[in-house]
Amino acid sequence: MNDDTMDALRNLLAQMRGEADAGRTEHLADAVRLIKAFMLLDSDSRRAVIDTAERLVIKKV
Repeated sequence: MNDDTMDALRNLLAQMRGEADAGRTEHLADAVRLIKAFMLLDSDSRRAVIDTAERLVIKKV
């Protein structure tokens, strides 16, 4: 997974939590867990995770 993808997932997690800064340690740990889980899923499950995350982010905005 490239750095841009990891940054995007970190930023998405921060948005889902309603916080602007994803650089703090607890956010990084959450992002790492999210990335590891995401990497273990098949492509259909990954798409479902992305769709759900997008809906949550849209609701927050």
